[in-house]
Amino acid sequence: MQQLTTLQVEALKEISNIGAGHAATALSRLLDHTIQLEPPKAEWLDFSELEARVGSKKHFAVLNVYVLGDIPGRLLVMFDHRNTLQFAADAKLRMAAAIVASSYIDALGELTRMKMTASKPSYTYGSLREIFETEGSAASPAGVFFVESTFLDRGETIYGHVIFVPDAGSLEPLLAAFGV
Repeated sequence: MQQLTTLQVEALKEISNIGAGHAATALSRLLDHTIQLEPPKAEWLDFSELEARVGSKKHFAVLNVYVLGDIPGRLLVMFDHRNTLQFAADAKLRMAAAIVASSYIDALGELTRMKMTASKPSYTYGSLREIFETEGSAASPAGVFFVESTFLDRGETIYGHVIFVPDAGSLEPLLAAFGV
């Protein structure tokens, strides 16, 4: 895994703060009431650390998009198993996941002034390893940008994770855009 400097990690954390803020605002508009957001926790992890963090046997409902453009990769928005059944049955929750994904992609594009677009989203369920295998990537990525987000909606807490898996060679242009 590529090791990042403290300054590089701080740049990635800033992306998560802006992306999460955009997501909370967009979700509030969609639902016509305020969605609160706890400050997101963001870090650069090795894939094996990611499994340890979220649980190798835990199941998730996941929106997966491929990020195309100047910083290609995969973006996954994952909800813990507690929200899985609601995710499967509720088109609004799927829309919320799509909003979270586009908010992070938009924040990244705005901050870096780089072109980024998202593919049509796909949805899946399963453990972290199953999700990566199902979505066409049996090989584990070397490093991932991991964000833990907690949204508060009328007293209900919704835990989610945003994971960006940069394609080989796309992390360097991202960090260079921040001058780090």
